[in-house]
Amino acid sequence: NTTEVSNMKHASCITASLLLLLVCFLFMPLGIVRAEGWYWLSSDEKYSNFFDPASVVATASVETARGRVPTEIEAYIKTGYSYGGAQETIAAYGIGEVIPDPAQLAFSVALLKVNPQNRTVQYMKEDFYDASGRVLWSHTDGREKEINSQSFDEQYYDAIVDHVFHQHELERRVAQDRWQDLW
Repeated sequence: NTTEVSNMKHASCITASLLLLLVCFLFMPLGIVRAEGWYWLSSDEKYSNFFDPASVVATASVETARGRVPTEIEAYIKTGYSYGGAQETIAAYGIGEVIPDPAQLAFSVALLKVNPQNRTVQYMKEDFYDASGRVLWSHTDGREKEINSQSFDEQYYDAIVDHVFHQHELERRVAQDRWQDLW
């Protein structure tokens, strides 16, 4: 049956992409990023998402009756790409001329600035790498994004805010009653 053969080919392509992504992370040069510091958040058929807890630092805070409260937090995040994730990312950034072959893009590392009171993240710097750790493209546009439940960046925001405030943001993100405590 051609449908079964097609499904088997699709499954083997996904498996091969995930295996390639795993190999990329196993053999990534340690000098590029602090590999031992990356904490895995999630993976799917396109992306693997990590943050570096050791990089989390409050860069601004205010004094309140209950002590200092961080108002600005910086941390490094990392995204690994399968072929499909690389295709999607290259198109989203409009960098097809810089990275013409999605197979070249292995991972990116970004410095995020988080504002927990406004629920925003700002990409301060982002570097895109090939599997050998060579930078393919960088930018420092500082775009600020509001975080909501549909944001790709939400898990990064939650992990960073959780690391500072310890209020179980990551657990709340997947809770069945997530929205009940808003009212």
